[in-house]
Amino acid sequence: MNVSILDKVWPWRLFITKSDAMRPMIFAGDLLVVRRAARDGVGYEAGDVIVYDSSHEKPSASVRRICTVLHPSDGTTHYVVRRDDDGLAVDSIVESSRVIGEVEARLVNVGRVVGGSVGRSKRSLSRLEPAPNTRQTALPGGWSNVD
Repeated sequence: MNVSILDKVWPWRLFITKSDAMRPMIFAGDLLVVRRAARDGVGYEAGDVIVYDSSHEKPSASVRRICTVLHPSDGTTHYVVRRDDDGLAVDSIVESSRVIGEVEARLVNVGRVVGGSVGRSKRSLSRLEPAPNTRQTALPGGWSNVD
């Protein structure tokens, strides 16, 4: 089977994490099973763990938890995301078009399978305990947030 055809019908992508930024749920060396995002990347909510393209120059994926959903006056959707391991790190704002997908499961150290119905969601790891929203994120003018 042609790889490009498989890529179109297979709804998941696999990523190996390189850091402990999402501790205590995801560690460096874990293999993440990520369900591809809808074409526009909208439909996620606070608490979901997403993978997104974090570079404007060359493809580079980052894993973060959504803290807030933003709806600017231009009708687009953006997500305020953060790492789980560092309460002091700066939040990032991610355009929905940069979302690659939502983490659904992980292989611990590319070993035993953990995921699926873990946590509050029957479909994803992303509904595990969300990081507390203890920081205030400055929003650009004309933007509103939805928690």
